[in-house]
This record gives sequence, C-alpha cells and structure tokens, in this order.
Amino acid sequence: MYEMDGATPMILRAPIGFYLPVAALGSIVGLQAADFLLYLWTAFGFALVLWAAISLFERPRERLICGAVMLGFGGLDLIGFPLMFHQAPALGQHIEWWASFAQYSSNSTLLFWVPNHALPAWLGLLLVLRHWRTGELARVTLLLAASIPLWSPLSAFGLVPFFLAGLNWRRDLRALLDLRSGLPFIALAALVARYVTMDTQAIARGWSIDMFGNAVSFWYFYTAFCLLEFGILALLLARLEAFDLKVGIGVVILLLLPFYHFGPGNDLVMRSSIPALLVLALAVVRPLATPHRQGARVLLALVLIVGATGAAQEPERALLTERWSLTGKTLLQAAADQARPGQDPRPSNYIGRLSQPGLIALMRAPSLVRPSPQQ
Repeated sequence: MYEMDGATPMILRAPIGFYLPVAALGSIVGLQAADFLLYLWTAFGFALVLWAAISLFERPRERLICGAVMLGFGGLDLIGFPLMFHQAPALGQHIEWWASFAQYSSNSTLLFWVPNHALPAWLGLLLVLRHWRTGELARVTLLLAASIPLWSPLSAFGLVPFFLAGLNWRRDLRALLDLRSGLPFIALAALVARYVTMDTQAIARGWSIDMFGNAVSFWYFYTAFCLLEFGILALLLARLEAFDLKVGIGVVILLLLPFYHFGPGNDLVMRSSIPALLVLALAVVRPLATPHRQGARVLLALVLIVGATGAAQEPERALLTERWSLTGKTLLQAAADQARPGQDPRPSNYIGRLSQPGLIALMRAPSLVRPSPQQ
C-alpha cells in the first residue's frame, strides 16, 4: 500500500508477472543482487525469443538474417526526427517520440525500456506462428490467456487478432472450450483481469485527434507516422509478394492503434503494437534471402538499415551515459520527483484504489510500502 485515499488503500496495479521470479529471489539476496538478476532474467528471455524466431526458418541464410533483423528492427525514426525538429539527433538521443502523439518502438527500445511488455508479446506471437491452424494452439490458448495479461495486458490485447486468426475454429473449438482442462485457466484469467483492470477509469484516455488543434494537423502527423514507422516497409513487402494474412492483420492493427490513446505515455499504442511489428520484422526474412526482384530487395534492405541505425540509438545511449543508480525510493516518491508543477504525482497507470470486494477478500490486508535502504 502506498497511501490511503480516504478509507481506500492505494496499491500497486501493474503488469507484475515478469518481475515476480526476480522479486522473490531479491527478497532473499538483496536489492543489488536482484538488479543483476533482472539483467540475467531479461537476457534469458530474449535468448528464448531469438531461438523461437530463428527456428521458424530452415535455411541457414534465413536464420542468419532473422537474427540480425531481430536485433536491429526499427522504424524510420532517423527520417522522422529531423522532419519534425529540423535537426539531426545527437548520438544516443532517444528519438522515437518524434511524432509527439504516438510511438512504435524499435526492438532495442523495447528490450532496454520495457522487456516486461516485449518478451510476452514476442513469445506469444511466436507461439501463434509456430502452431498456426494446428491443434496445439487451441490447447495452449487458455493458458496464455490467463498468464500473458499479468505480464502485459496491452500486449495481450495486441495478440488477440492473431490468436483469433491462427485458431482452426471448425476443428478445435471443442478443445478450446473443454472445461475439464480449461476451467482452472478460466478462473485464473478472471482473477488476473479483475486485478489489472482495477480502477482503470482513472487512467487518461481519449481520441488522438483531440490532442491536436485541428483535424489537418492530426492527419499530417498520422500519415507521416504510419508511412515512416511501417507503411513503406509494408508496401515493399507487397511488392515482394510477402504480404500474407498475418502481415495484413498486422498492418490493420498498426493503422488503427494511433486513433486512440490510453495511458499517460499512450501505452496502448506502444504496447499493443509489439506483436504486429514483430510480424512485419519476420516477414522481411524470406524476401531478403530470395534472389528475385533485386530492386525491391535493395530498397527493403536500405529501409531496414536506416531503421537499424535509428534503433542503435538506445545501446549507444546506454554506453555513453552513466547508469542510473538505485535510489531505494518507493514508486510514488520516484513519480513525485518527475512530476511537473501542478501535475498529480500519482502514476495512475501503475496504482489503483483497492475498492473491489472480491479482490479485498482474496488479498491479505495491505501494509504501507516503505523506502528500501540504499545499498
């Protein structure tokens, strides 16, 4: 519990699944060791993602290209940034908010900033692709529906269209709805949903067009954003005959997400786009490895190189700037330090009021979170 809102406790309401194993060990070995363990846990997760992605391809050339794309995939931020700010970015500068109202993150940005959102989105999407229209996908769907939202509910939202398309509904509906095997997961999914949606009415939301002074400005930013972040890439995939159902679903999702914002950092757009962006990243592998339509292949490679150069800003920044130190502050204390004058310092996307009777009955009585001693 962080504080009381009248008689109601304010508690952590966040996608905590990624952090739970490290937090359990950290409670034993201490904060400094837990910080290092989080690096290892993240590295293990990304290694699993790389293995799963590469294993979708059979030829060594395709696997090599897949590994390189996974490490460097990103949008054309190096073009968008000077287009909007009329200057080149500094080395290591964070450039992915160039469109001001939305961000489609590069793989490096996701890995450096939000592995808790990226890893479940990537792994969930790779499972769908591996088991597309097979019975195995139906058998794991309820398990994933119960577990992924606790890691990243908005990433789970972005996965739903791919699950719906990847299931063989005519053949596997009975397996999907088998209560004997699915009831425990349904109960867990209901509990997780109740927790992650607790007090979400306090989170900022609305139509993105309302963030602009007029519709013309919105459509200008929206068009530039879509073209540079994925549109040019999608057009080249269509030219190379690599535009299948999965890519089509991804493009539709990426076109629709910027119309609505949810969360103080437009978290809906940033997190729900992760699976769709991965579909586009994987779709470039075979065209690059196949010697036909040489001109389109060269353009595709050029787009990917520019995207990878922009994505390199994150590791460059990590090498050029000092590492953030552990402060021992609580979430509310850290948020208050970063809040602007007159702004509510409470991060509404991470805390909520514990006012639901069902959750109160299931959870132990909350106690006040105290700052950790600096180590």
